[in-house]
This record gives sequence, C-alpha cells and structure tokens, in this order.
Amino acid sequence: MTIMIGTGDYRYEYRPDWAKLPAEMEFQAPSAVAVDSHDNLYVFQRGDPPVLVFDRDGNMIAQWTRKDGVPADAHLVYVGPDDGVYLADRDAHQILKYTSEGELVMSLGNRHRAELQAPFNHPADMCVAPPGSPLTGEIFVADGYGNSSVHHFSASGNHIGSFGSPGSSAGEFR
Repeated sequence: MTIMIGTGDYRYEYRPDWAKLPAEMEFQAPSAVAVDSHDNLYVFQRGDPPVLVFDRDGNMIAQWTRKDGVPADAHLVYVGPDDGVYLADRDAHQILKYTSEGELVMSLGNRHRAELQAPFNHPADMCVAPPGSPLTGEIFVADGYGNSSVHHFSASGNHIGSFGSPGSSAGEFR
C-alpha cells in the first residue's frame, strides 16, 4: 500500500524505511533537514552525531561529529547556493558555515554569548541571496527568539546591519 502525504503539487510518498542507518544508530531528535544541489539530504539532530548526510536513495554517506562541543544545539540546517551548509547553533548564539564535507569555514556571532539587538540571541532561520540578485551571496539571519531582528552580513561574514526590534509597530516583530 502506498501512503501519500500533502496536497496539490506538494504530494510525497511516505517511505518509513528510506533512510538506511547503521544497525547501531537511530535518529536522535532531528530538528531540520535540507537538500543540496546533488540531491544529498542533510539531517541536523540534537543527538550524536549532529549531522547525517544521505544520498537520494537513502544511503548514509557521511556523518559529522562534534568538535569541541560544536554544534551545541541543533535548530536549523540550510544549504546555500554554493552548497555551503549553514547550521543555526541556537543556544550557542551562532550561525556556522561548513563545506559539504563538514569542514567549518565561517562562524557568525559570539559563541555562548547572547547579544541584545546585535547578532545573536538564539538565531532561528536564515537565507543567502541567490546568484544574479543585487545582493548575491549576502546572508540574512532571523534572530527571532531573543532579539526580534534580522541581521544582514556580507558573503564573507562581515556584519552590514540589522533591522527590527520587539513590538507590534512598523519595523517591529512579535
């Protein structure tokens, strides 16, 4: 029996046995998934190892281990236009960028230091401006849990500016 989930153009076949994990491993509180340009699926989870990588057929092709406690708190995984893998390490107040092989190449924010109206206080979501846009490669991070702000960074990670604050008036976020 085939079970379909979703509606319209967003219908998917439910396949509980798709991910092929080693016998001694199981998922441990996955918090986010993302797909790269090669159809590899990245699972960011709160357990160890924090990142599991699967090919399109569900074969686990890599796992990233924690290095010096990084990442600490899985919240978001995002794959940028360059296939860079970004992790929101929420409780550590950082956005971390890795290569598709798991090498840390950039970190945004001050580790374990929550900032008031500056990057970051529990970052929640992010995106990278796509090629061809006026802001190609620039990074935008929603810092909604503690700051109700959006922070703007250059492609190399320099902080350009921020906007928003807590509230319900123009320019404020709830």
